[in-house]
Amino acid sequence: MRDVENTVADDKLAIVDEKKNLNALNAALRAAEAKEEKVKEDYERIVELYKLIADEEETIKSTKKHMKKAKKVEYVKRDAVKKIIAAWLITVPAAAILSAILFFMIKGIMI
Repeated sequence: MRDVENTVADDKLAIVDEKKNLNALNAALRAAEAKEEKVKEDYERIVELYKLIADEEETIKSTKKHMKKAKKVEYVKRDAVKKIIAAWLITVPAAAILSAILFFMIKGIMI
């Protein structure tokens, strides 16, 4: 349980950091695109910035997926406990009833 909480907290921090990086890259891209007279290096930098932005967005997306998966594992554990309790509540009385029926059938046959 603690591991899931730590993982989610780490992922949230990572997302905050990645969003800061993404904002910085977007600002650099806007500045590069706003430049009036561009040379070849400016265009290469713009292309590089677009690639870096795409990578950052993909990293954020994968981190969010990882965080959802970690939360889902926590919910699965709770769900498993609920299923175990439900199984016990159904099978124990059912076994008792079947045992009673068999007992009285055998007792009736023996008489």
